[in-house]
Amino acid sequence: MKINNELSLKDTTVIKGIGILLIVCHNFLHWIKPMLGENEFSFIPKFAQNFIDGLGSNPGNFLQYLVAFAGHYGIHLFVFISGYGLTKRYINSDVCYLDFIKKRITKLYPVFAIALFALFLYNYLIFKMEFNSDVAIDFLTRFTLVANLIPKEVFVLNGPFWFYSMIVQLYLLFPLLLILQKKNAYLLYLISLVFFVLISNYQN
Repeated sequence: MKINNELSLKDTTVIKGIGILLIVCHNFLHWIKPMLGENEFSFIPKFAQNFIDGLGSNPGNFLQYLVAFAGHYGIHLFVFISGYGLTKRYINSDVCYLDFIKKRITKLYPVFAIALFALFLYNYLIFKMEFNSDVAIDFLTRFTLVANLIPKEVFVLNGPFWFYSMIVQLYLLFPLLLILQKKNAYLLYLISLVFFVLISNYQN
């Protein structure tokens, strides 16, 4: 019997749906008491222990605790599906780097710019929060999509905005990684290993 290892459009849609449910429920449930904490961008042993203790003391709340603690992995599903879809599309064809980036930036940036403008109106015109040079710099680092690369600035202005920066940064990397994969897959594996080690050391 032949086994098909490829994901169909239906498969990817189901995975996206699961990712959406996880993210929406996670962002709701992790604010409901008891707030156990979650290990999203760094590992904090206390939060992991809170999760284990919570399951032990209130097993009936298993689903709430699990989604609150680990529902952010829905984002990983989106990143995986995006990378999988792009690879399937371009693996047997050439990629024009500039055209590839331009096409995706023109889709993302208008929505992102509108969101930033709405945030500005909400905070500094409607609620009269103080707007100073530090805030202006925060807007600049967020608008230029580099906040993710600056230590302790990933959540500047608005927490979820980090996702836009990550998407664009991954788009910038994808054509380069695809070229490496076509030329020498082992070199791509080596780069993946190096980054895995760097990330592991950063977390520690």
